[in-house]
Amino acid sequence: MLRLVLSEERAGLLVVRSKGIDFVTTVTVAAAMVYIASTIDPLGTG
Repeated sequence: MLRLVLSEERAGLLVVRSKGIDFVTTVTVAAAMVYIASTIDPLGTG
């Protein structure tokens, strides 16, 4: 999310990718983590 507010000069090597790609990738990974966390059983049950 910080990448969305950084200027091109301050972003440094992050400029290699577009802000849109970074945002979509971050949202996708976050959604996958939430899905996995909500579908697994707590440890010690089963």
